[in-house]
Amino acid sequence: MDTWTTRDGTRLAYRRAGQGPGTILVHGGFIDGSSMTDLMQELASSSRTAFAPDRRGHGASSPYDGPHSFADDVADMVEFSQHVVEELGEAVELVAHSAGCHIALAAAALAPVSRVVLWEPPDFNAKRVSPALWQKLDSAAARGDRKAVVRLLINDVVGANTGMHIPWFVFPVLFRSRFGKMFLANALASPTELRAYETHAWHAGDLDEMSVPVYPMVGSTSPPFNRQFADFVAAHVPGAQVEVVEGGNHGTPIEDPTRFAALLASLR
Repeated sequence: MDTWTTRDGTRLAYRRAGQGPGTILVHGGFIDGSSMTDLMQELASSSRTAFAPDRRGHGASSPYDGPHSFADDVADMVEFSQHVVEELGEAVELVAHSAGCHIALAAAALAPVSRVVLWEPPDFNAKRVSPALWQKLDSAAARGDRKAVVRLLINDVVGANTGMHIPWFVFPVLFRSRFGKMFLANALASPTELRAYETHAWHAGDLDEMSVPVYPMVGSTSPPFNRQFADFVAAHVPGAQVEVVEGGNHGTPIEDPTRFAALLASLR
């Protein structure tokens, strides 16, 4: 694990593998860059230099310190991308999963990026978190109840939009899994992260003048909600079209890294 420090003193931890053109993997919400390590190794084996950073507030990176905004995440990604470009001597691609797509897309307008690949960016303004649910999330985080935070995020936040819920008796199994442990490790920072997304509003004008190639992708087995923001991107970014990947789901970049790496290679 390496570290790099932004201009405002935030320490970003990241993993690196391979040699060749650069790919920065931007992880989704409520988890960290270790979710992308299998994909990182796949890309490294195909002559790319892959980077999997922990975003601010996640994993081994600096925790949130006071007020946090979506703009902070974007600034971190812009600076990190510039750092990688200076090291490699050429523009890098950003490959993002879920909530990380929003950060990658915004950063691409400001950083030396060759292209942006977005896998199922959620629409955070589709069904906003209610005051009552915010109270539950904040209360659980304040008392350090990581399991309660994760249950609320999965069923009451994500599930409210996708219609997909996990039965209560499945959570103990989830919490023992690799990704369940990752959810728990990042749980107490998750309400802060979610607020940063909900307070950011995308406008068509933000995308109409994008000059970087953008590839929004969704899985064919994902619920309709998972495509809403991808359609918005395709409607406004010049040349962007949503690619529907047969048999894919929200976790494809993580669960099937070999296939996802092949999809990335097919875009070249």
